[in-house]
Amino acid sequence: SLPKPILRAHPDSVVYMGTNVTLLCEETIGAKECILYKNGYPYRKVTKNQQKPENKTGFSFLNVDQQDAAQYQCSYRTQAKSSDFSDPLELVVTGAYRKPSLSAQTNHVVTSGEYVTLLCESRLDYHRFILMVKGPQKLSWKQVSKFNYSTRTFQALFSVGPVTPNQRWICRCYSYYMNKPQVWSDPSEPLELLVSGKEPHHFHRMILK
Repeated sequence: SLPKPILRAHPDSVVYMGTNVTLLCEETIGAKECILYKNGYPYRKVTKNQQKPENKTGFSFLNVDQQDAAQYQCSYRTQAKSSDFSDPLELVVTGAYRKPSLSAQTNHVVTSGEYVTLLCESRLDYHRFILMVKGPQKLSWKQVSKFNYSTRTFQALFSVGPVTPNQRWICRCYSYYMNKPQVWSDPSEPLELLVSGKEPHHFHRMILK
């Protein structure tokens, strides 16, 4: 059987509305055709140039909007065979709704190995909140929103950690509706957790930017 292709997004799979994005399908040299699928249906097709064999096919998206937010897969075809689908890639478009707010609920001094509780909230009736930490690990947490009758806001609490000093903990919160899981709000203002080391003089305050 043919090796399964790999689908990646450049510059990222979570992008702001109006951004240009390329979905790159990495296939086997000798592919005659590459097909991109959107939510399970054939969406775009590229016939490969056999004079210039390459193992990648790019599908460009200019000025992405809510209609481009979807789950994508790709496959390719050689002379005799078709490959399996790639693993799904979620292309998320942000900036569709008003931003939620993000704040810390626990001690502003965060020691390495500890958890910190963050509150994401909005006055709009969002069904879900997602908290993301910028960095190579791409950590994220999802929560269903709950209505707080005392503050009259929709909110979710996130327990983030264990925090470690080997990466920057820059957190942002987004909100979205369950029936449009790839269409997100504007991001909250970033909140950076600065993690203390083992010695007291390494302690920092949590910084709100």
